Amino acid sequence: MSSTAMVGPLRAAIVRAEGRRLPEYLTRDQVHQVLQACKTERDRLLVAVAWRTGARISEILGLERQDVDFANRQLRLRTLKKPKRRDHKPDLRRRPTEEFRWIPVHAELVADLASYVLASKTENGRLFPIGRVRAFEIIRDAALAAGVTAPGARGIHPHVFRHSFAVHCLNQGVPINIVKELLGHASILTTMVYLRVVPADLRAFLARVEF
Repeated sequence: MSSTAMVGPLRAAIVRAEGRRLPEYLTRDQVHQVLQACKTERDRLLVAVAWRTGARISEILGLERQDVDFANRQLRLRTLKKPKRRDHKPDLRRRPTEEFRWIPVHAELVADLASYVLASKTENGRLFPIGRVRAFEIIRDAALAAGVTAPGARGIHPHVFRHSFAVHCLNQGVPINIVKELLGHASILTTMVYLRVVPADLRAFLARVEF
């Protein structure tokens, strides 16, 4: 495909990205308040994994013991990708495919997961054997107990921690292409929405980077 032919789809993708709502996110201190308000170790780890990996809630609830690489301190996140047509609508004729990515995590989280696995005897099977509704309730209740809200958010939900992870990484100087890979975005344009909420000094920094 020629560069001229790419202009139309690229322009349309940029317009879609610009038209999205600004991501709702929490600061580092707010996240720690929510963590402290969790009632059980399972609940705290659920929030901690969301915050430290930027994973989708479906990816977190799908985590199994075999997805934790304790030696190399990383988690394997698995997700089903729905095939799309050229017009970006779901292609119902093709089956979803499973994709995975490895996310490095801090030693502290690995140690906490190891203790949790031993204590809960989840040596096989899912680390968090709960449903989406219960996961939403856990996070909502912890945020309410901590008195934490996000600007523009109706309530704290799992995806807020995905947004918080992305914004925090950018604020800490992580290159946007790395953030894209960590989040599992198919296009960098999806990740670029976070540049609309980061501080002005980071935007100035990125403006000086030559591509």
